[in-house]
Amino acid sequence: MADPLVHSVIQCAKRLLRVETTLNQPEVFKVYRPQSQAQAPTQSKSRHWQRLRRSIADLPRRAEVSRAANYRYLRAIASTQGNLSLLEAVRRATLPVRWQGHRYRGINPLQPQDAALLQAIGRGEWALAGFRNRDIRCCIYPAAPRDGHQRRRQSAAIGRRLRLLRAHAIIRKTPPNSSLHTNSLRTQSAHRDHCRPTGPILKNLPP
Repeated sequence: MADPLVHSVIQCAKRLLRVETTLNQPEVFKVYRPQSQAQAPTQSKSRHWQRLRRSIADLPRRAEVSRAANYRYLRAIASTQGNLSLLEAVRRATLPVRWQGHRYRGINPLQPQDAALLQAIGRGEWALAGFRNRDIRCCIYPAAPRDGHQRRRQSAAIGRRLRLLRAHAIIRKTPPNSSLHTNSLRTQSAHRDHCRPTGPILKNLPP
């Protein structure tokens, strides 16, 4: 299946960077519009969030989605240029922190479970609408749960691991639907400057 949204980066005159967006599957996005006559022949034409159509009628909304995607993409590129080196950013994430009155362990990117979690939240499809517990659960546990009890146990385990990432300011919760988004390195470093590590500084971390 093709990606619903594809970015193309074009370098102009060796100084300018132009970003273009192609919507391969616009129906995965939403547009706020009245229902069509076929959808609601007798009901009032009240507006609802509906699938984005490929017709020219939803062209302004497609432009809005593409513009927002370009903005987030360029912001993600810019956020990689910070004052912290990669070693310093990783070192801070491996230290325990205190958040909302609780102590949380450090994150080990070389540990398989932590690496899988970081890879799951870094997928490109979460850049626009964010992700939820069930999205990450499907990435970490690809097999369908046997019953409701196993699904609740998996959701609880993912919830604890997402809370760990929130404590380290790697992800944040955004209103109004409480979806989760990843933070930039600048946001993480600013947050950790106010979080006092509770463990020793790792001086021998390999490069």
